[in-house]
Amino acid sequence: MVFFRSISALGVEQSMKLAVLATINQIRFPHYTVMRSAGLFATREDVIHFKQLMEIESKMAELCAAPVREVESHKQGWQMYLEHRDAWARHVSSLNKASSNKMAASQGPVGIEYWKRHFTPGYALARIVERGRKFAANLGRFEDEEEILQSLLSQTTYRLGKRGDWYERLALLYNTHLRPKKKNADKEAEIQIRQALQRARDTCIRAINDEHVHRVSLHALSRQLRSIEQKLGIGEESQYESPRALLEWREAPERTVYGVKIRNVSKRGPSTWDGDDGVPCSVETLALWRYKEHGYIGMHSENELVTTLFGLLFWDIIFHPLPGVLDNEYQNRPLDMHS
Repeated sequence: MVFFRSISALGVEQSMKLAVLATINQIRFPHYTVMRSAGLFATREDVIHFKQLMEIESKMAELCAAPVREVESHKQGWQMYLEHRDAWARHVSSLNKASSNKMAASQGPVGIEYWKRHFTPGYALARIVERGRKFAANLGRFEDEEEILQSLLSQTTYRLGKRGDWYERLALLYNTHLRPKKKNADKEAEIQIRQALQRARDTCIRAINDEHVHRVSLHALSRQLRSIEQKLGIGEESQYESPRALLEWREAPERTVYGVKIRNVSKRGPSTWDGDDGVPCSVETLALWRYKEHGYIGMHSENELVTTLFGLLFWDIIFHPLPGVLDNEYQNRPLDMHS
């Protein structure tokens, strides 16, 4: 973890395997100028604590991958979160105090470059808390999930790229899970429903005005806000408008593809379709068959084509030598990527 500058809980065997494969040219890494730094971790204690927390987070990730029906796995993950809930609360409190104290802020996580915070115990704690939110959702503990989301949103030190998702989920909780069902609702229940919808609206407005929320999230938040305002009966003239949310989105053209769906008796996994060659295929392959009929040749690559072009076009910028971000010869991206 120290040498490879990895935030994943890689074991010694895996780390050595990576180096050996690169040495015998079984895998290749980009060519760049290595500028090793010594001040990434503040203290030896921080390294040990960070490693311990990341190992716990890694175990929680394994449990979180289990199907929702495997309740015991999610209960075990929830218990692991509970063991670190108080530590997170204390850490958030110290962050908020440091933010109001310039001297304290310059010495703690708040005062260091954003990407370097990924190698602090606080960042590992934030990831554990995020996992806890997922376990709360899978176990139907929606009030606990709301509390976790509020705690994550109360700090602006870690996981800033996730704030849009957190706001969206919080608004959804108020809009669905944390309000009475409308069916057979009495007058008191109607009041509670309206109050919950108002909290959802306030959450969306708060998100839109949050400078740390990426503009990519604003489109979904704006649509969510409009839906909630319609439920509240708010007319167009009274609906909330923000210059920050006024983005121009070009509608993508729609193409309809027809095919024969193969019945899935188990009702699990992705849908299966009858391919033109008589072999069952995925819906993506079916779409490629239809495009082929019109003379096109395509491939199913998700977003790999876009990210590959991005990497090639900005290669010299991405791998420009800066202190600390290209710390060893076994990196497929600089340490400050995605920060």
